[in-house]
Amino acid sequence: MTPFRAQADALEGAALEVFDVDDLEALDPRVGTVHAFQGNERDIVIASVGVGPEDGASWRFVEDPHLFTVFVTRARRRLIVLVSAQPPDGGLVAAYLAQADAPPGPPKPAGPVSPWASAIADDLASAGIDVTTAYPSGRHVVDVCVRGLGRNVGIECGVHPDGPDAHIERHLDLMRRGWDLLEAHRSRGLDRRGELVVGLVQSLSPPSGPVSRS
Repeated sequence: MTPFRAQADALEGAALEVFDVDDLEALDPRVGTVHAFQGNERDIVIASVGVGPEDGASWRFVEDPHLFTVFVTRARRRLIVLVSAQPPDGGLVAAYLAQADAPPGPPKPAGPVSPWASAIADDLASAGIDVTTAYPSGRHVVDVCVRGLGRNVGIECGVHPDGPDAHIERHLDLMRRGWDLLEAHRSRGLDRRGELVVGLVQSLSPPSGPVSRS
């Protein structure tokens, strides 16, 4: 993705030179301008700024707040930003790259969770699973977040306080953001919490298979 039509055309031409038809079908890539990606998301996005060091007008175009917001929010899992010149000091691009170089670390819990969610988190922690509760993700809060797996895993421990419709909306939105969601609702496991936790631990453990020797 790039802010500029000429850069998008050049990137598309380069991709067609490198990849054959089978590669393109397997990868399902998309090349286009920021406007072409409006309302669209991909798991991995390579964002090519495509501005030289002396092109002040182009930098001003890239740093339009509305365009830049779309530019850096199309990736579900990973965003790679390519720059060929130092962005202007004090601008949006410079501030964004500075924050990426020094991330703030994991967010603090968004607030207390239900006693049931807290108990599930404590049981998982006792089983050696690295968890945190009330993990904020955009405008949503994940009851229990599992860390250290290389992917976003959340455990839903109850229905959204605003009701089933809000619960479904949150669930689908988190999945679009790249979350793998497991369920541990109190209504399903009240009398068998231990069994429920064992099932969660098994789901979170890496699959074991035969050991190959060379």
